[in-house]
Amino acid sequence: MSDHITFSLILIAVAFVILLIKNYRKWNTNRGERLDTFSTQIASSNRMKLSITDHFQKKTLGFDEHKNKMLYIDLGNNIVQVIDMNDVGNFKLIKKQVSIQLELNYQDQEKPPLTITFYNKFRDYKWMRSKLEKKAVYWESLMNRVLTDRIKQITY
Repeated sequence: MSDHITFSLILIAVAFVILLIKNYRKWNTNRGERLDTFSTQIASSNRMKLSITDHFQKKTLGFDEHKNKMLYIDLGNNIVQVIDMNDVGNFKLIKKQVSIQLELNYQDQEKPPLTITFYNKFRDYKWMRSKLEKKAVYWESLMNRVLTDRIKQITY
């Protein structure tokens, strides 16, 4: 009789875990959709049409190639920023043992740099590092290409 009770309890526990996993996946998907909707609303309110967007770690990076502006949203730190690429001096990828960050330096040295953290060892899973590092490298090369094109336009 106790075997039947044990089996029933294990079956109930497995069903409960499956239900929790399904609800977590649904919640996580909805969070991504809400972030996408929010970033679209912010872009529209700034008269931007994002040609490239990327969502990760409660953050959004977007770029409007016609207006030459970048949108950065970090919900974890309550940051919403529209960056005019004409004001940017360079982008630099910073890889450390504990983090991967993209640093945006402005032409105006008085303005503090903007640091976008892609990976943080103390917050993110280790298996996410390579995926987030690829995103950081992609954004660094994209933004530096935009800056290079801007410099070419100025000199010609």
